[in-house]
Amino acid sequence: MVKCTATTEDEAEIVQLALAKMLKCVRSVNDSLQNITGYSGAIFHLGKLIKFGQVEIESKRSRVRVSMRTITRYLFLYQESILVCKKQENGNYSFKLELPLESLKINEEKTKMNRFSLMSNGGRYLMISVINREKKMSWISQIKRALLNLDSLEMEKEDTYRQPARRELIV
Repeated sequence: MVKCTATTEDEAEIVQLALAKMLKCVRSVNDSLQNITGYSGAIFHLGKLIKFGQVEIESKRSRVRVSMRTITRYLFLYQESILVCKKQENGNYSFKLELPLESLKINEEKTKMNRFSLMSNGGRYLMISVINREKKMSWISQIKRALLNLDSLEMEKEDTYRQPARRELIV
């Protein structure tokens, strides 16, 4: 690509920068795919990685007590699903939970400024805390955008598989 398009030094530099950014993008996607261990399916079937980051997930400590404890997890938001992972000491992520977007509901917590919840049709309920309100709004907007994109993709699939209606004209 560099050999064919570069006629001047400026053009060659622009193409080199573009190539470097493309390679960086490919490396980051490959790293995220290879660093998640324990997932039974193929991660590339989940679509493009949209967002990932560290969150705190609140869970009940025991059945007798009502006290809550937080555990540090990493969320990976893909086009079709959210993966919840735990970071290991070697830098890899171990898979813990998958939340398909098609069955996901998101609730913004009004009581705490940095908390929101995710609920799946399967009964999974996660209370998620982030560092600040900006991170919370970023996660919520990205998840909502992914949900809207998923709905539009499903509508496109339905349109491609649907047979055109045949109308007969009676004279």
